[in-house]
Amino acid sequence: MIVIGALSYVGLMGEGYLKYPWDYIAAMALSIIFFAMSVMQGFETKEIAEVKVKVVPVE
Repeated sequence: MIVIGALSYVGLMGEGYLKYPWDYIAAMALSIIFFAMSVMQGFETKEIAEVKVKVVPVE
């Protein structure tokens, strides 16, 4: 949240250092980076391991 807030500050919502479309490109790039970091930090639960081993029917 701090990084997105800082990006908002330097973008068009704040000081305007990043002009359109660079503010949106930076937001997309940071979002993808944070998503990738989150996926890498995930952990495997018992339920997820069962799904990997066999196909669980959707309820």
